Parts: sequence; structure tokens; C-alpha cells
Amino acid sequence: MATPKVQPYQGKTVYIRLKDAPKAFSMNEDTIKKLAVKAGAMRKVSNMVLIKMEVMQAYIDSFIVYEL
Repeated sequence: MATPKVQPYQGKTVYIRLKDAPKAFSMNEDTIKKLAVKAGAMRKVSNMVLIKMEVMQAYIDSFIVYEL
């Protein structure tokens, strides 16, 4: 009997890899790394750097531009 295939996770993304973050946030990797450290959104697991999406998005949204 064959083993059933594992279905990919379909829920909301909580963490994103640092190398994939430039596509999600439209910024370069160095800028994302600096902002993630300031926001407290960066996690390191083994050799992988992860960014917590919700924390990073809230930190970026906190920068408001007021028109003069």
C-alpha cells in the first residue's frame, strides 16, 4: 500500500525566510535585515534566518508620511 502524499500547509504564513522577504516587502535584503532587527521580528533557526511577517508588517506600517 502506498503512503499518502503530504499536503502542503495552506494556512496563513507566519514566518518567511530572509532570502524570500525582498519579494514580500519590495525592499532589498540588507534593509529588511536592519528593520527586522529593530522590530524584533528576526529569528535564527539553525542556519536559516526567519522574519515574522505580522511583526514586520506592523513595524513598517508604523511609518506614516504626513503631507504638509
